[in-house]
Amino acid sequence: MTSVPEALAALERVDDLARRVEALGIAAESAAVVERVREEQFFVACVGQFKRGKSTLIGALVGDQALPAGVTPTTAVPTMVRYGPERGARVRVGGDWRTIAVSDLDAYISEDSVLPAEGRAQIAELILPAPILANGMVLVDTPGLGSVFSASTEATRSFIPHIDVAVAVLGTDPPITGDELQLLADVANHVEHVLVVLNKSDRVSERERNEASAFARRVIEERLDKPVPTIYEVSATDQLSGRATWADWPALVNDLETLASADRTSLAAQAGTRAAWRLASELDSALALQQAALTEPIEQGARRIEALATLAEETRRALRDLTPLLGAREAELGAAFGKQAREFLDVVRPDAHHELGARLRDVHAWFGPTFRRLAMAAAQDVTRDVIARWRPTAEASAQKIYESATRRTVDMVSALCEKAVADSPADRQLVGSLPEAVRGFPIESAFRFNEQITIAQPASPLRFVADVFLAAVGAHRTIASNAHRFLDWLLDLNIGRAESDLIDRLRTGRQRLQTELGTSLERARTTAETSLARGVRLREGGRAEVERALARIAEARAEIMAIKQATVADRSSASS
Repeated sequence: MTSVPEALAALERVDDLARRVEALGIAAESAAVVERVREEQFFVACVGQFKRGKSTLIGALVGDQALPAGVTPTTAVPTMVRYGPERGARVRVGGDWRTIAVSDLDAYISEDSVLPAEGRAQIAELILPAPILANGMVLVDTPGLGSVFSASTEATRSFIPHIDVAVAVLGTDPPITGDELQLLADVANHVEHVLVVLNKSDRVSERERNEASAFARRVIEERLDKPVPTIYEVSATDQLSGRATWADWPALVNDLETLASADRTSLAAQAGTRAAWRLASELDSALALQQAALTEPIEQGARRIEALATLAEETRRALRDLTPLLGAREAELGAAFGKQAREFLDVVRPDAHHELGARLRDVHAWFGPTFRRLAMAAAQDVTRDVIARWRPTAEASAQKIYESATRRTVDMVSALCEKAVADSPADRQLVGSLPEAVRGFPIESAFRFNEQITIAQPASPLRFVADVFLAAVGAHRTIASNAHRFLDWLLDLNIGRAESDLIDRLRTGRQRLQTELGTSLERARTTAETSLARGVRLREGGRAEVERALARIAEARAEIMAIKQATVADRSSASS
């Protein structure tokens, strides 16, 4: 495990290299990471669907609801809440930090801000004298997933590399979405600590909380392939208002404070190591372009920039034109999946009823209400058995459908990228630096069957009396018939949920591809422009100046390789 001094040394080497080759954006970011690693700060990011109560949860943790929270999606940019002796706030607008009043924070970071786009924050900081922040913890409020504002979802995904500890803020309806599950999987690829909070627990019954927790635990553990030690059932609103303190609240606070006291140093070191590797990779791509700008004809560099700009515009246009067709295709494939599932049910339904009948014959309960409870539980058990047999086939089918639905998008993106890629190493390096989504859609399916886990409701007074009467006259068969109808309802409901889940996943995957692609191409174009401008300036100094610059680039790329080799082992061990 890399120590803080070792992480700082790697970051400082990246910072020095970036300044020497005038990659000022990378230098600025590496300098910022150096500062937070030196201060042993670590980022605890609250992530999840919009309207899960992430802002309110942070407000309850720090005892100050300065972050905007409301009935509509609010947070549009990552907002860091860190320690300071006095309350304050600042925002970064257009590359410059601007100190603002805490009361004005809402105007800069809310999704429905009335400020023009160029006046809104790219990132924000709230400074508070909260004890929980005093040991280096920086709480981060991220934009919610699934909002109508797609840029907010992208802002959260772009922040993933900076996360040191993730707090997944879930709810009860549904407990966790496919998009949240995918985000947690992405985060868990490079951080060890993922805490799960079931917020707004005051809005549901204890039974519903237990069901939601059990479902969330199962699907998260399956996806991350590791146990979830605790799911904290809390109400941030109750805590903040002082109405109540939930039993899990002290444990949540204690576990966060333990991270700050016991793991602060290692978390800071891991953050520095990850940042050094990522920034070194970005710097290497920038240097490849600088090298090309000094060795290729200037016209070729200009054509590269023009090609990237054209690629970005053509991609936006093509995706816009394809959207209705892709949407129709997604619905068509989702319906085909539903048809397959219903055909499966037609085959297994008789066996399921036969199994339920056998289980009911083994229920020895004379008292009617008890017999109903056991009969409904047996119907649920049979449903779970059917779903367990179906899931492997269903997930394989969903995988094929996912590939089929995205194939047209993949082919279109690949064809457009080929137009922008010439035979030069710089062009191949540039395209190679784009996310995997650009070079091939991430095919791995995030489909997880949303098993119906509702437990039969306790009998109403009227139902209770009726069941007592039915049992008294020996009419247990009527209750058994109710259980068989309940079994049919459970099976049909689950199939509908599976179909809806798949269609949502197809749409979410396509939208994410569009967002990531646009952001990546714009970043690539900016890098190419900067490199060409520097190359032109150096060429004006004559051949000797160019040779010296090429020697510096070669030396820097060799050092970058050494930095990455030194950090890759630590990155692997931290994410395993």
